[in-house]
Amino acid sequence: MAGLQQILDALVAESRSAIDDLAHPATVYAGWPTQQNLAEVVAKGIRSQVSVYALPGERNTTRFPRDPVPRPGSSEIVSLLRQQEKSFMVTVWAPAPDVREALAEAIDSRLGTMDWLPLPDFPGRIRYQSTYEEEPQDRLQVFRRSLTYSVEWATTAVTPATKIVANRFTLEP
Repeated sequence: MAGLQQILDALVAESRSAIDDLAHPATVYAGWPTQQNLAEVVAKGIRSQVSVYALPGERNTTRFPRDPVPRPGSSEIVSLLRQQEKSFMVTVWAPAPDVREALAEAIDSRLGTMDWLPLPDFPGRIRYQSTYEEEPQDRLQVFRRSLTYSVEWATTAVTPATKIVANRFTLEP
């Protein structure tokens, strides 16, 4: 069953793989940096980073009835399937516009052309949504580009089924 952390991990792995061969190394991680985090990264000499962040909100995209399905090997456990969709932001933080461009293009070439995001159980449907770019507004001079993708995936919930222990019948003449 894929959860939010598995989606973030898959997006981080794909983003990291997309920029591995570039001349501009970057740290790729899940989460949103603070101004202090960015300042510390710049001070340590790490020149670029890519953050993957789950945006607020999501929606239920289940398209079928939620009939319980018995799982093999046990009549007491059922799986209920739910489809959900959530948006994720992949943000490049770079020291110069050309570095930002190279990193963002490589990541978008990977994620933007994928139809299915590999996940532990079932792949998730990934779609490009939008791009936002920002020029530096502070002393850090960090150039930013945010790429937004939606991921739709299935969640399987395992719940105990009701077990019938006795039948009661009323016979009428």
